[in-house]
Amino acid sequence: MGSVAIDASVPSCPEWHVADLIRHVGMFHRFITNLARLADGAVAGPECWTAAVDEVNSLAPDADLVTWFHAGGNQLVTALQNAPAGTTIQSFYGKHQPSLLVRRSATETAIHRWDVEGASGTSGPLNPALSAEGIDEFLDLLMPLFFRYADFAGRGEVIRLQPTDDVGGAWMITMDADTTNWSRQVEDAPADAAVRASLNNLYLFFLGRHTDESMQVTGDTAMLSEGRRVLAPLVSPRLLTCGRKNRQPSTTSVIDRRITDGIAMTRRCRSVRPPTSAGWVVRYAPSGAVFIVGCQDSSRPTGAPSLTGRVRGTAVLR
Repeated sequence: MGSVAIDASVPSCPEWHVADLIRHVGMFHRFITNLARLADGAVAGPECWTAAVDEVNSLAPDADLVTWFHAGGNQLVTALQNAPAGTTIQSFYGKHQPSLLVRRSATETAIHRWDVEGASGTSGPLNPALSAEGIDEFLDLLMPLFFRYADFAGRGEVIRLQPTDDVGGAWMITMDADTTNWSRQVEDAPADAAVRASLNNLYLFFLGRHTDESMQVTGDTAMLSEGRRVLAPLVSPRLLTCGRKNRQPSTTSVIDRRITDGIAMTRRCRSVRPPTSAGWVVRYAPSGAVFIVGCQDSSRPTGAPSLTGRVRGTAVLR
């Protein structure tokens, strides 16, 4: 992992070492690979998850984790490239096409690249476009699955995330009792709490990471802190993985049950933005474990939103 020791502590992931993150991300890549290989119309069973868990838990204590990680990355990219764009499956993430798996791979890899770099003392910034995608994905996909609405007890509070380096507008997030409604707005609008920062730092803030760069937080900071507290179990990888040597059966059983149920759960996060599911491409360089995610309009399905010329971002895990 470059100049980072395999046993170095990861400040942004308490109690974790670099080796734990390699196992976690490598396991995640294998889980997504299993989903990407499913046939059109398939419903993902628990074996897609448990096979990845079993593989990482079977690693020998002295296993070459970097080589193992690179092998999983190559398998993932091959599976994503071979998956027909129109394939639709039912999985832990709901009913979706391979484009969702590409974005999940990019954002998950990117944030943990940032975590690993922190073990060496300095984390490089995330790509702004990928950070914006990550916030969208979090609101669209992850909050409906994991956010503990009852604990937050929203009453219509509005949170504004204002990027300083993007003209796409602010994220306006309304927290209701059991739903999250959001949109992006260029014009000013009232909010109970607001965070103003670069896209990189907004995404890191959303994921409970801390940066040295300045952020402007105004309004009801206590409400904002409570929201981050409730989000904490979701954004902490040690609570959502069996990628360490010691398996965590309680978390696994929850995820297995949701997969077995076919994810027949109500989406509780609503966006006015159409999904950008067109033309995703991924490349992988074994020498640096580099994911590049972009859009090619030549492969854009009919009726999909045009993303001409917009590169969605780069995630690097060295």
